[in-house]
Amino acid sequence: MAGGDRIPDLPDDLLRRILYFAPVKEAASTSALARRWRSLWLSSGAVNLDTRSYHVLDDNLYGKRASFVRDAHAALDAHGRHCPLGKLTFHVEGHRWDIVQVFLCISDDGLKDDIVGLVLSHRAARSVEELCVDAYVRRHPYEDRDESGYYDLSLASLPSKNLRRLRITSCTSLRVPPDSAPVAFPRLEELRLRFCSDVPLEDLQSVVDSAPHLAVLELHSVCLSSSENDVPGDAATHEGLPPPAKLRCPAVTALVLSDCTWTNWTGVELDAPMLRCFRYNGNFGEPFALKPQEAANLKRVDIDFSPGMYYYIENNTCACFWQRAASFSNARVLKLKTNQLEHLRPGCETNGPEPNKVLFRDLERLELEAHSTSQDGASPPDRPLRTSSTAAP
Repeated sequence: MAGGDRIPDLPDDLLRRILYFAPVKEAASTSALARRWRSLWLSSGAVNLDTRSYHVLDDNLYGKRASFVRDAHAALDAHGRHCPLGKLTFHVEGHRWDIVQVFLCISDDGLKDDIVGLVLSHRAARSVEELCVDAYVRRHPYEDRDESGYYDLSLASLPSKNLRRLRITSCTSLRVPPDSAPVAFPRLEELRLRFCSDVPLEDLQSVVDSAPHLAVLELHSVCLSSSENDVPGDAATHEGLPPPAKLRCPAVTALVLSDCTWTNWTGVELDAPMLRCFRYNGNFGEPFALKPQEAANLKRVDIDFSPGMYYYIENNTCACFWQRAASFSNARVLKLKTNQLEHLRPGCETNGPEPNKVLFRDLERLELEAHSTSQDGASPPDRPLRTSSTAAP
């Protein structure tokens, strides 16, 4: 039959790659039909746990969770006997945030539980090199920042010895337990946190410090919290604001800060001497500082400035922008997006470097996308200004 199922005719390498992304429930069902498929799945090196595979009503949530955990351990048992497990993913979603929270954190007797930690405690998980834990509300992920965190995650529960890539989404508290041994990530190369709240800066710093090969650090919509020891009670800048948070990234070459907030601090001061690519998205109320001498290796900078408060729009936009500009004046490629172009003009008042004294000596390419508002505060035009320029050789 010309239009028949030809998937079995595919070579083993391609089928193994397909099964590498298959959720556990579907992969196990397929593997039960053919010995060849089972062997390929078990040699794929990946276990993908996905609640979307379980078509169970929310009123049977604990039954759904029991099946989820049972299948997880069965898959880990099978892979552990066949070959080292390289990748482990969790995909948990529900139609409300509290459904996700109960599934991950609350036992059927109402006590605190830890489904992620329970699965990670399996012996086969110790060899994992890539770990992804994603949780969000179906159809409307992350629409409410106040409900962006659904579960606690202890850094001590992670398979840290072999871990190379780590992605955590919607964690409400990422901590190192005070009574645990120091956590080390000797092989970690990539760390991505998305929509996480109440992440202690001290604990994030301990992860970075314990990962000598960490090259990629991405923080998307993360709220970094402070302890009493982080910020002195009487500490303030010359403007009467709290001092900036300090984040050391000695080995990081690619850094993303997108829509992050810093509790009890005014922005962040970055120490990243090896940084080559930097992307920032945020308003002037959460500024960053990157010392020019620490950014000598910068090749590309992507900046999306969106002033979010009237004070900054009217009074401080220009000063904030040019203070930040001095941080990335060594960049070779600069992409800038802003909705307050008229406030960045030369000649505006600043408390830091003057616009005509910030020199981009090494700049080879500039990409600019800007919206301009009218003097009466009207909305930006429908078609923003977009331009790009490349330096002549």
